[in-house]
Amino acid sequence: MKVASLRGDLIAGCIAVFSLASPAWSNWPQWRGPNALGVSSEENLPLGWHPEAEGSWKIELPGIATSTPIVWEDAVFVTSQVGKSPVVSRAARGAGDIRRGGQSGRVEEGDEGILFVVQAFHLEDGRELWRFERPSEGALEPAHAKHNLATPSPVTDGERLIVWFGTGQVVCLDLEGKEIWRRNLAEDYGPFEILYAHGSSPVLHRERVIFLCDHQREAYLLALDKTTGEPQWRAERGEGVQGYSTPFVVPPATGAALAVSSEAHIAFYDANSGELLSTAGERGRLTIGAPVWANGVLYASRGYNGPFTALRLPEGEALRKREVPRKPEVLWRIPTGAPGISSLLQYQGLIYMADENGVISAVDIADGSTVWKERVGGFFSASPVAADGMVYLVNEDGELFVIEAGRSFRLVERSELGGRILASPAISRGRILVRSDEHLFALGGR
Repeated sequence: MKVASLRGDLIAGCIAVFSLASPAWSNWPQWRGPNALGVSSEENLPLGWHPEAEGSWKIELPGIATSTPIVWEDAVFVTSQVGKSPVVSRAARGAGDIRRGGQSGRVEEGDEGILFVVQAFHLEDGRELWRFERPSEGALEPAHAKHNLATPSPVTDGERLIVWFGTGQVVCLDLEGKEIWRRNLAEDYGPFEILYAHGSSPVLHRERVIFLCDHQREAYLLALDKTTGEPQWRAERGEGVQGYSTPFVVPPATGAALAVSSEAHIAFYDANSGELLSTAGERGRLTIGAPVWANGVLYASRGYNGPFTALRLPEGEALRKREVPRKPEVLWRIPTGAPGISSLLQYQGLIYMADENGVISAVDIADGSTVWKERVGGFFSASPVAADGMVYLVNEDGELFVIEAGRSFRLVERSELGGRILASPAISRGRILVRSDEHLFALGGR
């Protein structure tokens, strides 16, 4: 009995020590991570791309995409477009001026149809766990050369994986790659016609998955039951409300409002019913970046070199009371300088931005004033992420920048991954995941 008791004490002691020493891993279940803020609570992450480091790997992908990898436990999920789809030329002022090709990556000849691919890889070593394929349906909308019809990032609740493509096709899979349900929103509600093609990602809220379809003919928000795919509510957004941003579920203190940024304005909806609650902000141009949130304040950019602003939302039910409308309070507004594609990152009291001129900057959340600005080169389409006092950014030339968060610029490391990178990084279980046109990288070490 004494030996057994001693053995039990030793095991209990080892478990306690291990629990204290083990890191607090977190999943990255959607575009911009656990709370859609681009911030991870993990520590001791790699500071660059070191192929020889423990836990680092690089695997080839079958097609292109600008969707972000997502992670649930030991699996990384990515989507790809295999095959060539039409591309809007740079000189285009409308969808009629089109050239074929132009997307980088390995693409096949012919544009009669493309193949959408969903893959799961093991986080430890990059081996493929499963692959799901679905041919495109209907017409292929011409996309901007910077993205394609596999731009929406997947989302998971740990039981099901929901993927969405620029044709309007939605597929729900279990985490073993088996189909649960599917829908084609273009067939159900009208063509996915938008200049440069669709770019928004799906969002989960409670038992619903929400889709923003801000398209030229018709703009609407749609909520489907995540378990069955059946419609729950639909909110009409009017004609000409065009946008590419992903909705943001504001924390419950405001009553689960859904913030939606488009060219028309920033609109707030009841995430449970689709009821329009309020609007704020002026018109923008090609609104792509998603809003972020901190301490009761929403920070949002309004399109190419346009304004960025801070809005305080009424708390609790105040935003919902239609008899006494409560519009968000504008705390500050900077008239120009917002990045055109990359979303804002709020981290430790500063907002970090990366733009199309290779400039990274930090502004104070108190008033929007510039704290520092540095030109590092390249073109930033991917949104920055942060963890453990570091900010991670990748430019389209395949360079990774690791910057120490703070009120002065300090570049910790600059790494060359190679290839064109437009997808934003993901952070999970001690690794940084980055997707280029042709490869998926796992940065390990440290």
